[in-house]
Amino acid sequence: MSNVAFSGYIEGIQATRIGKAISLKIRLITPGGQRTELFIHNPPDWLNIGKAIKGTYYEAETPDGSIHIIDSIQEDKTLKSPIIQELTLEKILSIGQDTVVVEGRHSDGRIFSYKLKDPKFLEFKRRLPLTSLGLFIERGSLQVLLTIISKAEYSIISRTCEISSHLSKIAMEEPEKKFLEGE
Repeated sequence: MSNVAFSGYIEGIQATRIGKAISLKIRLITPGGQRTELFIHNPPDWLNIGKAIKGTYYEAETPDGSIHIIDSIQEDKTLKSPIIQELTLEKILSIGQDTVVVEGRHSDGRIFSYKLKDPKFLEFKRRLPLTSLGLFIERGSLQVLLTIISKAEYSIISRTCEISSHLSKIAMEEPEKKFLEGE
């Protein structure tokens, strides 16, 4: 079992189960646009959408197939901090098997059209127009759109991170309470 290095931005976080263990599934996108899903059992409390992270993972077999389990994780200070901007999605077109064109307006009224390689954006089509957040990085003098997250999903993910952090703190205090109570 060898470890594989990863580096990128968090574009999604979801609570899930692996067997009997509750974990977080992290959707990671690299600056080059590659996506992967990683699982973590004891997440740090600083995880959030747009956070630049790096670390290592190993592959594990489950009844549903192989998954990537995070072995080590830390903030990636070598990646530039992303820019999160409010967007209004007005039109989504499928061009090919896994590519979509997303059109709409920035919060300041400027019109945009971006090409993204992820068919999950087709799910937004039935909810148009949709207020969302765009995760951008700077490449030279350009701002490149990495991903789009609906505002509702962003709120849910932020709340999930808060709850996960709170549960981790409670779990850490439990052995201390038992010791103090003399168990």
